[in-house]
Amino acid sequence: MREGIKLYYLPGTCALAVSIVFEWAKIDHESIRMERADLKSDWYLKINPQGVVPTIEKSDGHLSEVAAILLDISDECPELTGEAKKKERGELYFWLNFLSGTLHPHYWLFFNPHRFTMNEDKKAHQDIKLKGIELVKKDLCFIEEHLGKTSFLLGETHSIVDALLFPMARWGYMFEGGTADFPNLDKYIKKLLQDKGVTDAMKVHDIGMPKYFDEKING
Repeated sequence: MREGIKLYYLPGTCALAVSIVFEWAKIDHESIRMERADLKSDWYLKINPQGVVPTIEKSDGHLSEVAAILLDISDECPELTGEAKKKERGELYFWLNFLSGTLHPHYWLFFNPHRFTMNEDKKAHQDIKLKGIELVKKDLCFIEEHLGKTSFLLGETHSIVDALLFPMARWGYMFEGGTADFPNLDKYIKKLLQDKGVTDAMKVHDIGMPKYFDEKING
């Protein structure tokens, strides 16, 4: 995996999780910043027919879907599975699926309400956004309770699922009543922001924290 890897990304998307894991594992790679128009270009659709990010390109081909990419990396870097490397991996699989299959789709209603209705009325779109926020808050409440018992999602060390939660919890600072209102989760995000791998990945993406985050990244 370690030679000639390329990561195709859009800044601030869940591709940030892959950037974080590459930083943690010190995997040499090339980050290729995409524009939204690029996602539907002929050249990119040959790489990823779904026209989404992230995609990684390796010597043996391309791989997409963030959970699959993170698992692929962890096969070579088992230290990135946290305490799951010492026990059954069911909890690791649970969090990967919960974050990518439950929390992430709920954000789609917030970011892309037009996908969920044929009605172009602004109120219809606003209602969908509000429903998305409601569902996201329910998911964050579940995560909040879990983080009251542990330092990271899988125990006392960070893992690939923490890398995936970070961008999604970051999105929750974009609206009132989101991540900032969950003390355990807010503390957890601020702890991750002290991690050089996280901050270096954010520098690659050229992003900061959204408006409802009350602290700035130093350095």
